[in-house]
Amino acid sequence: MNRDGALLLAALAFMAALAWAFAPGLPQTLALPAPQASAGGILWRDGQALVDVNQAGLELLQSLPGIGATLAQRILEDRAENGPYPSLEDLDRVPGIGPGKIAGLASRAAVSQG
Repeated sequence: MNRDGALLLAALAFMAALAWAFAPGLPQTLALPAPQASAGGILWRDGQALVDVNQAGLELLQSLPGIGATLAQRILEDRAENGPYPSLEDLDRVPGIGPGKIAGLASRAAVSQG
C-alpha cells in the first residue's frame, strides 16, 4: 500500500470511530484492540485515534494544532537525525516547540514505543 492509501485508510478509520462515538443510542466508547501503532501514523489508545509523532508524515503532523509546515518538517528532520521520541515531552528538542505547545498537543498526539 502506498503512502496516500495508508493515509486514506487511517482517515477512514478515524472518521468511523468518530461516527460511532457520536451516534445516538450507541456506547460512547469504541472498544477496539489497541495496537501500538498502525500504518499511516495513527496510534489507537483507549479507542481514540491519536497522531503518532514517531510514525506520522508531513501532512498528518500538520493536522495537529499549532503545527504548520515548518514545524512538521523540523519534527521529521529531528526524528531522522536523533531517532524516535521516547515521550511527547521530548518534542521540546525541536526548535519552536516548548512546553505550551506540547500541552496543546497532548489530547491529539502520542508516541509509539518500539
